[in-house]
Amino acid sequence: KEVAIGPQDMAGLDLALEPVKGLSGTVQVAGQCSTAPKFVQLQGRGPFSREPALAPIDADQTFELQNLPTGRYDLWVTGTGQPYGRIPLATATKGSRDVLKDGLESPWKDDDVLKITVACPAQEVRQ
Repeated sequence: KEVAIGPQDMAGLDLALEPVKGLSGTVQVAGQCSTAPKFVQLQGRGPFSREPALAPIDADQTFELQNLPTGRYDLWVTGTGQPYGRIPLATATKGSRDVLKDGLESPWKDDDVLKITVACPAQEVRQ
């Protein structure tokens, strides 16, 4: 339902603001990466999206993205802090949702972590 918001009160309309959320998750590596995964990045899909949300991947392969505003996001993992250092993703799920297929939208109702698997080709063995 479309609603015009103006300076007057509107009977029968209550707005509830969602709190800005954070997102935690894990990153697993399938294969051997020439560049180790170091950052998880989310970039808003909208034309007015701000800078990408960036979180380092800790030694225990976990990450925490803070203060994600409402929106739809693209996801990638990089070996650097820049998007051009992207590492291919094999899977990314949040609960039963396939994030690579369905996208990631904030806010979400669950507390499931984001589980990412990066797909690195096996390195050649030189003798």
